[in-house]
Amino acid sequence: MAKSAKTKSKGKSRAKADALNFTYDLEGQKAAVWKAGNSKEVSVRKLPISKGVTGVSMRLKPGGIRELHWHAIAAEWGFFITGKGRVTVVNPQGQWDTQEYGPGDIFFVPQGYAHYIENIGTDECHFLLAFNNGEFNEFSTFSITEWIAQTPREVLVKNFGLPADVFDKFPEKEVYMALGAPPGKKTLSQGGKLDTPRLSHKFRLRAQEGRVYSGGTVKMATIDNFPASNVMAGALMTLKPGALREMHWHPNANEWGYVLKGNVRITLFAADAGSSTQKVKAGGVFYIPMGCGHYLENVGKEEVEMLLVFDNGVYEEISISEWIADTPRDVAATVFGIPEKTLSEFPESEVFISSGKR
Repeated sequence: MAKSAKTKSKGKSRAKADALNFTYDLEGQKAAVWKAGNSKEVSVRKLPISKGVTGVSMRLKPGGIRELHWHAIAAEWGFFITGKGRVTVVNPQGQWDTQEYGPGDIFFVPQGYAHYIENIGTDECHFLLAFNNGEFNEFSTFSITEWIAQTPREVLVKNFGLPADVFDKFPEKEVYMALGAPPGKKTLSQGGKLDTPRLSHKFRLRAQEGRVYSGGTVKMATIDNFPASNVMAGALMTLKPGALREMHWHPNANEWGYVLKGNVRITLFAADAGSSTQKVKAGGVFYIPMGCGHYLENVGKEEVEMLLVFDNGVYEEISISEWIADTPRDVAATVFGIPEKTLSEFPESEVFISSGKR
């Protein structure tokens, strides 16, 4: 049976609304809670536009461990906000990379690699996780405790060559987060694993010098300076009050952002779906689909700081100021229907971040 015009109209309106709803109050949501910490997630199921990235805000108590696990359908990119953590990544060659992390540090875990995260400090550890798949579900990852719990006892005996009673006290279901005493220091020789991978999974993003503009700053982590992160890139950006991250788009990646502090107003240009302007406060996230034009403004009285994540290790953008500056004036004048001399007043190069002042 054919759909009525009214039903089609409703479906089209709903699709347009989904296309223009690109923000989500992540920290305002109810958390999934364990005795060792808690976790909040935003994926395509809660933010339909976010088809390329799933985001997670996770907290671990001192001594908390995000258990041994792996992700089958996504790579993982993490950023430490507070506290002190340790991340261990194991690759298919049996190489172990164990690194300690503090605020402003990031880590990258390739798709399918074994890993776990520990809080090794005396305070709560808060970090963000981004996965390059909007369909990803952090709560349905592959956990070692769950696999062992679902495996017949006779198979475990054969697999490990141990008596059956060894597994009597193993968990009967997934642990997800375990709580123990703060682990403190340990050597990398534990278990005889002395071999480490050539590329480190750690990068000190906040410690980078970055680029300074009249309206703010940006520090980048791309495949150029963080080669281990070959399928995801990131940036730490600040905007002064009144500043504007200029009109631009990314031709090769979707963009997922988390506001660390301040209030930012973002406008998304989605071609025939229209444009939408939404505000995001600290703890909120936004998602810009690949190729969609956008700009960001600091509309508050304090500096804005944002974490930006891209689902491509190579960072690319096209800025409208640079495009116009590089276009022959007769062509631009004809397109805009303005005198060529008017174009001489436009910037001669990319603006990137404007102070908002003339």
